[in-house]
Amino acid sequence: MQVEQALVQAPAGTQPVDEIEYRRICDFLHDEAELLCEMDYRAWGQLLTDDIHYLMPVPQFFETGKVRQIGPSTPYFDEDADSLRLRITLLTDPASTTAERVHSAISLLIGNVRAWRVGNTGEVGCQYRVRSRFQLSRVRPGRDGQPFELAGRREDVLRETAHGLRLARRSVHINQSIIKAANLSFFI
Repeated sequence: MQVEQALVQAPAGTQPVDEIEYRRICDFLHDEAELLCEMDYRAWGQLLTDDIHYLMPVPQFFETGKVRQIGPSTPYFDEDADSLRLRITLLTDPASTTAERVHSAISLLIGNVRAWRVGNTGEVGCQYRVRSRFQLSRVRPGRDGQPFELAGRREDVLRETAHGLRLARRSVHINQSIIKAANLSFFI
């Protein structure tokens, strides 16, 4: 049987995942997306490693023909485990914030998942480099009912732990440079 050549270049130092690994990775991403849609940030926080880095740089657009740069200015998010725990506390404790006093309706769709392995399958510490695309829709109660839309790509590192897969790195690259939302009281 002849194997087709991959159209997407694998990151250096990685190996292709098998079907079982791919299914586990997709299940993890879909379960995570469900927690984020339900705004169950405490449960989502349990899926993060202690050395998590969560980054959402601001894209910069230039004239036609020039290269699009990402991240030359202050990012929307540049978080570690401590700052994410603080954000989670703020977003889940009604006494600490009014941003989501009445929860928004959020739909987060994940697709175009690509994954590669770094390390040996099934071993604690084995990591997976994962690329995906997302579409987020958010409707805030009491507003005009118009959904806020956000789309882009994510680059993740998932790590095998004694408790299963955990998110070790996430870099979120949004398509627009200006977010027209009252706040960013959600995660992608």
